[in-house]
Parts: sequence; C-alpha cells; structure tokens
Amino acid sequence: MNFRIRNLIMLLFVSLMACTPARNITHNSQQAHEAFLEGDYRQALSLYEPMIRRSRDQGQPAEDLVVKRAGLAAWQLGETTKALEYLEVARHSPQAGPETFAALARAYRQVDNLSREITNLEQYLELAPEGPEKETFRKRLFITYVESRNWQPALELGASLDAAARSNEDIMDGYFQINKNLEIEAQATSWALELLKKNQNHTGALRWLAEKHYRLAENRYQAETRAYEQNRTNRQYAQLLEAFEILNTDFRISLSYFLRLYQLQPSQAVAGYIANIYTRFNDKEKAAHYNRLAGR
Repeated sequence: MNFRIRNLIMLLFVSLMACTPARNITHNSQQAHEAFLEGDYRQALSLYEPMIRRSRDQGQPAEDLVVKRAGLAAWQLGETTKALEYLEVARHSPQAGPETFAALARAYRQVDNLSREITNLEQYLELAPEGPEKETFRKRLFITYVESRNWQPALELGASLDAAARSNEDIMDGYFQINKNLEIEAQATSWALELLKKNQNHTGALRWLAEKHYRLAENRYQAETRAYEQNRTNRQYAQLLEAFEILNTDFRISLSYFLRLYQLQPSQAVAGYIANIYTRFNDKEKAAHYNRLAGR
C-alpha cells in the first residue's frame, strides 16, 4: 500500500512539474499583453522577448500576436533595429494589421530605406484606405514616389490629394518635379510660379523660369535676325524692331530670375546666362564682368 501511494505521489509531482512551464508561459503572456495595452512598452517587451527566444530554442515559431506586439513595443521605445526584426516576421502573419505596416513604414524611413518604406506605405493604404493615418501616409507616399522618380504613380496619386496637401511646399515641389520630368511644360511653369509665391528663394523654380524665358527670347532673337539677314527691307527691319521689344521683355524676366538664382547658388553656368543677356542688351561692362565669373 505504501509502495503504491509513494508511486502515485511521484507521478503527481512529475505531472505538476511538467505543467509549471506552460502555466508560467501563459501567465507571462497575459502580463505582457496587459502591459502592452496599458502602454507600458518596456515591461511588455521584457516579457515578450523571453517567450520569443524560448519558442525559437524549441524550433517553433513564436505566437503571431506576441511577435507583432514585441515589434510595436520596440518601435515605441525607439529600438528601431529590434522593431524591424520582429515586425518583418509579423507582417506575414494574419495578425499583422495596418498598425504593423505603419510602424514598418516609419522605421524604414528612419533607416533611410526608401524602397521598403514605399512598400509598407502602399500596404497600409491598401489595408486601411480610410484608416487614421491615411492623409499623412498618402502625402508621404507621394513624396517618396517623387524621390524615387516614379513619375507616373506620383502623378496618379497627386491627382487625388486634397487642397490642404497641395498648399504644402514639399507637395508643390513634387508636382513641379513630376511635370518637369514628364515634360508637361505648361503645368511645370504653373507650379514653378506657385512655388515662388510660397518661397521666393526656391532655386528649382527660379532656374526653370529663368531658362524658359531665356529660351523664348534667344530663339526669337536668332529667328528674327536670320529673317532680316535674308531679306534686308524696311518692312523686315520694322518687324525686327517689333520682335526685339517682345524678346527683350523675356530677356529682362529671365535676367531677374538668373540674378536672384546667382545670389543663392553662384555658378559659372548661371553667370554665363547673365553675361549672354547683358550682351544682348549691349551692356559691355556687365557682360564682361559676368563672363569673367563664368570663366570665359
């Protein structure tokens, strides 16, 4: 009788010991989730990580929600590398949700990985087109498309941005870059003018407008001069003078932009343009000065 009792006690003890780790895991999981939901991310992460390591040591994947929340907690704590490690695993699970992709997008922006930032911005907007981050992420995705020279997707997304977004200088610059690179000249010019209203020192807009008016003036100058050389009549001369009045206006507009641009970003190329305009105005002294600055 005593022998049987002793065996039963031993079996019961072994059984209880076997159940203890499982109970501890369950208890720790509950504590971790409670800490996470209460915003105590340091405590949550300190409980999640041993659970993840234990699963890995046993050759088993950790619970999806544990990995996801470990990544989100790490992100909240500013531990970007750790957040990326866990969230890259979580993004493939059914538990991922928009918040995972939002954190991944921000984390990849922080480590300057543009292509992965774009991927996660797109994933967030696909999963949560009306989510709380939609406006912020749509604007950011537009800018990332511009930065990565994805002009057509940027153009399509830009068409749906609201008026508030369109008044932001970075967004306006994006529209300018898109139209310039897609050679939609009228729209590029329109956005350049809008940018200068927002920021009179926007060098890209200054250069675009300066070069545009210079081309208009110089091309007409060359065409009218050739026409007069081929037909030296009083009528043709009168037409030449009339054309000079118009093209000189374009030269003056171009000069005003180039002079402002040169103050902001001195360069031999810009100095060369200025010298050419002063040559057309027959201002030999200023033309010589800017020719020297142009290295001529």
